[in-house]
Amino acid sequence: LILVGSCKKDNLTDMNDENQGVSFALNANSSLKSEDCFSVEADYVKVVINDTPYTVEVFYINGQPFTNTIKLAAGEYVLSEFLLMGDNNTPDDQSDDILIAATPHEGSEFAQYVDQALNITFTVEAFKKTELGISVLCYQESNFDQFGFVYYSIGQVVVREQFFFGDICICLLDDYVGSL
Repeated sequence: LILVGSCKKDNLTDMNDENQGVSFALNANSSLKSEDCFSVEADYVKVVINDTPYTVEVFYINGQPFTNTIKLAAGEYVLSEFLLMGDNNTPDDQSDDILIAATPHEGSEFAQYVDQALNITFTVEAFKKTELGISVLCYQESNFDQFGFVYYSIGQVVVREQFFFGDICICLLDDYVGSL
């Protein structure tokens, strides 16, 4: 009597999956490093890649922070924001999370202290994992403009039409003769 059995593993990676893993290795610049800043371990990073925001968990190996991977299709990308965040011991509530460190933008006052300031262009190749080295600086709210962050930008608003709903009570009708 011979019995033959087989099973199918549901979690097999699809060999036709065109998306590749992209992760980040964080480097803290020691010239602007404050002891308070990196004494707290970060929980996640907020990144913006090609105008799409991502939240990625952070893990540590020998005290060095790394991010989990983001799956992206092969192609050219631009990293425009990189923020290292702490969850303030409330993992399900992002309203009280704190910004620990960030990468400054190109042309900002702090850009000179990192290897490569934002915006960073990178390429994701098919069948190859991409790991980007990212330099971050300790963040203090009073220095947000030296990172190149713009929280409030003033834009011009043009009103093309105006609608009015309601009643207009006219006491002297002769005052409005000939008007619209």
